[in-house]
Amino acid sequence: MEQHIVIWDDYLWPVHQYKRALTKTAKPIKGIDAVVHGHVNCDFVERGINQVWIDTILGSGKLTVLSTDQLFSP
Repeated sequence: MEQHIVIWDDYLWPVHQYKRALTKTAKPIKGIDAVVHGHVNCDFVERGINQVWIDTILGSGKLTVLSTDQLFSP
């Protein structure tokens, strides 16, 4: 089994990863299928390889809820 070193600051509150997702330069989190993030205040659901940001309530006024099918579809 391959081991990965995790730098928690990169993924615990990943504002810089969110900004990279907006420019399509986000890095994947290795060994993880998908990570759902909040607390970033985005206008729309944003994707960055295997990460999804869904905190849209402030930007759009609508709460985002995803099914697992939506989460794993491109």
